[in-house]
Amino acid sequence: MRSSSSVKASLCWLSSLKMAQLKNIARLTGIRSAGPKNALITRLDTKLQRSAYPLRPQILEQPDSQSKPLRNSHEIDGPETGDRTVLMKDLSILSIDMGIQNLAFTHLLVPVPGQKLNVHPYPSGPILPILNAWERLAVSAIPIESPSPLSSSSLLALARPQRQKRKSANTSAAANAVHEREAHHDLCDEAERTASEQGTPFSPELYALRAYTLIKSLITSYRPTHILIERQRFRTGGGSAVQEWTLRVGVFEGMLHAVLHTLQREKAHCLAVHSVEPKMVASYWRIDATDIANPDIAATRERKKRTPRDVKKGKIDLVGRLLTTSKEDNVPESQFSGSVKLAFGSEADLKERVDAYLQKWKGKRTPPPCGSPPLEKLDDLADCLLQGVTWLEWQIMRSRVVADGVDALSCSRGSDHRER
Repeated sequence: MRSSSSVKASLCWLSSLKMAQLKNIARLTGIRSAGPKNALITRLDTKLQRSAYPLRPQILEQPDSQSKPLRNSHEIDGPETGDRTVLMKDLSILSIDMGIQNLAFTHLLVPVPGQKLNVHPYPSGPILPILNAWERLAVSAIPIESPSPLSSSSLLALARPQRQKRKSANTSAAANAVHEREAHHDLCDEAERTASEQGTPFSPELYALRAYTLIKSLITSYRPTHILIERQRFRTGGGSAVQEWTLRVGVFEGMLHAVLHTLQREKAHCLAVHSVEPKMVASYWRIDATDIANPDIAATRERKKRTPRDVKKGKIDLVGRLLTTSKEDNVPESQFSGSVKLAFGSEADLKERVDAYLQKWKGKRTPPPCGSPPLEKLDDLADCLLQGVTWLEWQIMRSRVVADGVDALSCSRGSDHRER
């Protein structure tokens, strides 16, 4: 591992850049760009060194056996060199788009590149993130109290919006989930019925229990190394009024962070939690800035601010093209960044979800397979997947900037997409 002084020396070139260049680096690496120049340089100098996606194997001190922290199952030991060990940790990214009736999440598995070790050989070709899960659920349908975390299949069978019976192998999982829910009828439904009769369907006490069940179930099922939670806003579309549903989602967001912080402090799980601002995701892809579909506007450099509806549609379209690209062969590599083209997990539900998204995005009215519920909303699924992909893009670009300096910005294929 390089000493702190050598790292500092490698980033001294930041002070020679103009403010516009510094802000562009911040945008491409997911770092806040507000503030005066000196403060931005200091922030970049610190944040750029904290990439979760190293381009080279990391050499870390071997922790003392008595004080060794809890290890994530994705962490792999390499060959020992004295009292130092090469540690390579594959990323398991759980990206959550906040909501009460429409909370969406995606799970990405990302092999970290490094030297080929016998214990973990990496393929010689480009390493693609694996889309392992992509779901939407209603938080209000999550059991209030459970003696143990639910499996992902049980959680989704209970909390999927507009759930329908499926005549497939998943029927048994759904039946087990329903049986589990009925077993906790006295603990769950009675308290919620009382709250509903009192006119308080959103009760912080009840939703705190749901937050705990949700987080424990997701961690148990997917074992994430990083959890990304969409940062909520208080106002929509620049309006002066604060909507009640916005407050509720914001309260639930805080509950998720509180549960995760408690688990971290109690050393129950070793993972990193990041709050991601949707505005920064849209800014990375330039979805919210200029009407790039109109070449006349782009040529005259006029900037037409997009409405929230335009931004939402832009994200849905971007994810639709991303999935289409990932499913096709021989697609030009410059269409998306190398990290964006995805591989897909083997779960049947995931394939159905991807196909249903693409069918609705393309305007097809093909009935969903296996009796699964149709997708009536695409924005929640699009937001959580794009959030995870963009955060990974930021981490890769941070490593490139540290390694190659300002020259790394010229190979940002996100810029290629935005300029077409």
